[in-house]
Formats: sequence, C-alpha cells, structure tokens
Amino acid sequence: MYVVGVEPTFAGRGLGRTLTLIGLHHLRDRGLATAMLYVDDTNRPAVRLYEGLGFSRYSCDISYLRKPGVQIESRPDRS
Repeated sequence: MYVVGVEPTFAGRGLGRTLTLIGLHHLRDRGLATAMLYVDDTNRPAVRLYEGLGFSRYSCDISYLRKPGVQIESRPDRS
C-alpha cells in the first residue's frame, strides 16, 4: 500500500481502518508476512489507527528542521 486517504467529510467513520485492513489482508494473501507504513507524525489520527492495529514506531525520518526566526547562514562561494 502506498497511500490510504479518506475524504475529510467522511473522517471518523472507520473508513481508514477498513481500507488499511483490506490492503494488509491483500498483501498477506500474497505471502507477505511483514509490512512497514509511513505516516507523518503530525497525523495523529493515522498514528493512533496504526498503533491500534499493532504497528509500532520503527524509525523516524526528519527531512529538515528549522527554528522560526533563526537566520540561515550562506555558504561561501567555492569557485
């Protein structure tokens, strides 16, 4: 599974859980015994859903982190 999405007006009705389980069962039926999910840590409903299905945090990737108001220094020209 690459993306599971639910239209916001239908949130909270169990559709995300149902879609995730259908996808996991599909993969299991094809012989896959392990699955890894990616979810943005700020998507708390999805994190709760996946934890409720028995998933746990494997790793955490941070693309960038910048504190508001902190100036970024420019690098010297390396010509």
